[in-house]
Amino acid sequence: MRTRKPPQPSSEDPTAFDDRLAATVVDDEFLLRRIGRGDRTAFDAFYRRHYVRVLRFAMRIAGDQDIVDEVINDTMLAVWDRADTFRGEARPTTWLLAIAWRSTKHRLRAARRWRGTVDIDDVPMADPSSPEADAADRQRARHLQACIASLSPTHRAVVELTYFHDYTGREIATILGCPEGTVRSRMLYARRRLRALLADLYDPQRKEHE
Repeated sequence: MRTRKPPQPSSEDPTAFDDRLAATVVDDEFLLRRIGRGDRTAFDAFYRRHYVRVLRFAMRIAGDQDIVDEVINDTMLAVWDRADTFRGEARPTTWLLAIAWRSTKHRLRAARRWRGTVDIDDVPMADPSSPEADAADRQRARHLQACIASLSPTHRAVVELTYFHDYTGREIATILGCPEGTVRSRMLYARRRLRALLADLYDPQRKEHE
């Protein structure tokens, strides 16, 4: 059975702004209304604007390029098919990442990798290589990403959405489809786990003295 695909961007680079609508500062709600009426140009602009957002989110959670490609396809196809269901009850990016999260869960479970860790070499860094960052800073960032990669997908998602997307607890609850209290408890666990992992990493003798 052939996989349905959303309309594809008009150039090979999905982030390239090569048309007037994509390059114009218009809000996402306007684009979604236009997409809901079948406007391919508006979809092209929305796709280019949010392609990297969905890619990075999915890669941080799944850590597998094949799964990420499927998530991007699922997510953008849902935008094309269901843009008219967006009611403005949340930010468009919250609505978008909720779709991406559901797809990521589905794809990981289908691949029987839902409870697995991810390969740190596949995960984009929080700060890949800013010119002012020295080698020690980059190494610390890589250690942090390795610790995050060892968490479960749901805990990785909470950390990712909190620290790298700057979402509120309520928005994260909307994206993950769970109560806000569950987000808080997952964040508490993730912080404790990361603190312990980083302490072991930088002070390997710590356990010997406990």
